[in-house]
Amino acid sequence: EQALKRIGELEKAMYRHARDLEFEEAARLRDQIQALRESLVGTARIGT
Repeated sequence: EQALKRIGELEKAMYRHARDLEFEEAARLRDQIQALRESLVGTARIGT
């Protein structure tokens, strides 16, 4: 799915920022990833 692809892209960027000691940016991306995952779970529940 498109959302899963986006999560993968965000995770790569998050790890890159963490590696480069850019923890604030990594945390921002972590929060975006969490929000996307929560929206996916909510969407899955609506469909059942």
